[in-house]
Amino acid sequence: MIIYNLLFDFTEPNGLFSDMKGGKSAFGSSKVWLASPKRNLKKSVRQLVAMKWTNLGQAGTVLFSYKKNRDDICIRVAPVSGKPAPGPKTILQLVVSFGRPVQINQQHASPFTHNGKASGCVRTTYLLDPKGPGIPRNFGDGWLLNMGKIVKNPVKAMLVHRYEFSLGVIVTDGEEVRYYGEDPEMDVDG
Repeated sequence: MIIYNLLFDFTEPNGLFSDMKGGKSAFGSSKVWLASPKRNLKKSVRQLVAMKWTNLGQAGTVLFSYKKNRDDICIRVAPVSGKPAPGPKTILQLVVSFGRPVQINQQHASPFTHNGKASGCVRTTYLLDPKGPGIPRNFGDGWLLNMGKIVKNPVKAMLVHRYEFSLGVIVTDGEEVRYYGEDPEMDVDG
């Protein structure tokens, strides 16, 4: 399993995810890709958090090897630990949208499909709670969106496809509302 981990400070109304590094666990850093050798999403949240995670670095871009990586790619959003956090009934709405490919000869806007099969329709948009008003936490102190496995890849060896996506989040705690955005990238090789 691969997770892009994003943390927000609910006391900051600037719309930016935190640049926090470190913390007591792998989930204590923001804007980092985390990898676990175990691929079982059916584990409980406590078991998933307790697994050994490798921090792949605080970068907006990571290279996934299509042939080697058969993991689910997820996005986690959570409040910064140690700061005043929104209440336990806080809800979240999240949208992820992949755009036009930036590489010449790249034939797909996203490496994901609607059904997880290479023959499926390319999936460019994800909505976590599309009908609103938001969902409660579903991953410990935060929220997790599973985009699935990468199934679209370059057909020629030595080629890399770059996928840019935008991520928007609305966090609502009673009458308090905060908005956050990020635009990471991911590369997939053949």
